[in-house]
Amino acid sequence: MLFRSVQPTPPDAPTPPRHWEADVLLRDGGTAHIRPITPDDAALLVEFYSRVSDTSKYYRFFSPMPELSDRDVRRFTTVDHHDRVALVLTLQDRMIAVGRYDLIRPGEAEVAFLVEDAHQGRGIGQLLLEHLAQAARERGLDRFVAEVLPDNVRMIQTFRDAGYRVASEYEDGVLVLEFPITPTDTAIGVMLDREHRAESASIERFFNPRSVAVIGASRRSDTIGQTLVRNLVTGDYTGRVYAVNPSARAVSGLPTYTSVSEIPDDVDVAIVAVPAEAVQDVVLDCAAKGVHGLVVISSGFAETGEEGRQRQRRLVGLSRSYGLRLRSEEHTSELQSPMYLVC
Repeated sequence: MLFRSVQPTPPDAPTPPRHWEADVLLRDGGTAHIRPITPDDAALLVEFYSRVSDTSKYYRFFSPMPELSDRDVRRFTTVDHHDRVALVLTLQDRMIAVGRYDLIRPGEAEVAFLVEDAHQGRGIGQLLLEHLAQAARERGLDRFVAEVLPDNVRMIQTFRDAGYRVASEYEDGVLVLEFPITPTDTAIGVMLDREHRAESASIERFFNPRSVAVIGASRRSDTIGQTLVRNLVTGDYTGRVYAVNPSARAVSGLPTYTSVSEIPDDVDVAIVAVPAEAVQDVVLDCAAKGVHGLVVISSGFAETGEEGRQRQRRLVGLSRSYGLRLRSEEHTSELQSPMYLVC
């Protein structure tokens, strides 16, 4: 891995529009964060590039390019957010993709992407194209051009599936794609269809989880943790149930684990019933485990005042940074759980 010093953003660096930053749903229902690149991303870019395969690098630059030079890093991370725009996708504070356009003549720009191999096939190219096209329209552009090697089938398909009218021709062994970025009915339909599929995938594990872990499972009959485990075991749920409690050997006849990371199998959904101040550590443990969905049932959040609201905001930010969706709603019950969070 390469290591370079990170230069702070120059005080006179152009400021990108804030609305270009968003949390987005991927094709498989996972989430990530999209935002404009900045000079502060130099180290993230180098680390990201070190994880990309030689084949993907060749498809991007049309030649072997095993490392990025200091000049390359500066050029790729320093943009004006107008004629040169670059967006990055991050997950767990790591860059997993970058897309950019560079103006080549008035109204027309060249667009290109690079997606980490481990995250290819998740619809990231199409998502970056949508956001770059929106940024380009705001800057007065109406056309994108892309140069793609003929055997880069996945990228060619990304452009063709975007719903824009694509014209193509070969130049020196390279396929040149040109297309207007005006949002046609077809392009809008493609975008909405992608969003609907991603939304459906994101909640599938909640509706049909194959395994559930109750974190904060308790042997005391008057606790939320005990009620959750008992209802899962004695109810109609037919999947696997795991109890997590570091100070008990068994709960409702189930062996316990000291943390969700110790569960030997995959966990689709984790239900968290621990004190509010301990939820953050649980979120980190669930993210490391690869839990797909997280339900947090705890008091001590926004319903308690400003301190609780700040704690809730931190939880939201942390969950999103690790690719966990989070929705909150007020919830009161006889179990005295005023906060109900679904990630």
